[in-house]
Amino acid sequence: ALWATAAEVVAFGPSGATRFTASATGLQQTLVTGAPAIPLGPVSAFGREGDVEVAVVGTQLFTKRTGGVPASLALGAGARSLEVGNGFAWVAGDDGLLRAIDLRDPARPKLEGAFPFAADAVSVSGGAVWGGGAQGLLAMRVGPAAGAAALGVRALSSPAAGVAIQRANALVPAGGAGFLRIDVGRPSALGVPAAVRMGSAARQVAQVGRDVVSLDGTSLSVQTEDAAG
Repeated sequence: ALWATAAEVVAFGPSGATRFTASATGLQQTLVTGAPAIPLGPVSAFGREGDVEVAVVGTQLFTKRTGGVPASLALGAGARSLEVGNGFAWVAGDDGLLRAIDLRDPARPKLEGAFPFAADAVSVSGGAVWGGGAQGLLAMRVGPAAGAAALGVRALSSPAAGVAIQRANALVPAGGAGFLRIDVGRPSALGVPAAVRMGSAARQVAQVGRDVVSLDGTSLSVQTEDAAG
């Protein structure tokens, strides 16, 4: 799998994680796992906020701030996906639980709570946690101090393989159903799915600025958001 920004790409999977960055001399490749920071092992999820990197290796979550000492936290399960933001990591576990991890002190990651949230992919936007999975598109409002509250669920004809929030819409790859747009302006009443791109085995979607990148079983597509969204 890939985690990417405009400046770098991290490829991770069963053999570990590797970072790729571009420079004047070409593409540079460095290890993320296998280095002193994070041990070598199967990386199931990766994320970063600022200078803090987070990776799940097996059932352990590892954190590392640039120039700092690595730390770990036992999750008790593997990760299907994670999202890092506002000082927290939200980990969608393979045991059907969403874990909120406090990263405000990266040297001491702390489990704030574990909530029922069966998702294969997770995204944080607009004060809510959004997930895609076998149940379709799920929305929860999660506050580490206040617990979790379900906002809405939108069942789909095919499992949601991921989710990306674009303004008041969720973009969802849903296998043979293609790529779907769902109005999420009211999370308690999620809109009716509308196909925006058909494809065989729609797998992944991401938004970088105004560009929407989608991957299906045969092709990678890049589309640019217009003025109407």
